Amino acid sequence: MKELMKAIHNHYDTSLIFKPMLASDAFYYGRGKQDDNLPYCVYTAGETSNENTHSSVISGIPIQMNIYTRSSTTPGECFDVLEACRELFENQVLTVTDYYNVLFDKIIEVPPMSVSDGTKWMAVIEFNCLLQKREVLP
Repeated sequence: MKELMKAIHNHYDTSLIFKPMLASDAFYYGRGKQDDNLPYCVYTAGETSNENTHSSVISGIPIQMNIYTRSSTTPGECFDVLEACRELFENQVLTVTDYYNVLFDKIIEVPPMSVSDGTKWMAVIEFNCLLQKREVLP
């Protein structure tokens, strides 16, 4: 799992559109910082589901990305950041150490909504990743 998170962040680092849209390289795993400038993105991994296929195991891992933008703006900024995130990750193949290449497949997208305290807009996009460990032959 750690290698997948590194691969996601490395792919983000290559972005010419999504990365500059975020404030001060604000792309975090797990949770953002309370004092963070907006916009920022927090990504998390969900529960792994395993499927045995012949001699190897394929793990399906949902990756959720929560995007936060300023409330003082219309949701347009949040839509733009969401679109840039989707374009960066959807149907992309990432290289993960010790695994076969990983395909990101979008499974859900929630358009911008106002966060309950009214301080920001939030949008969600979730991808499914299939991980298959490379087997070391004796």
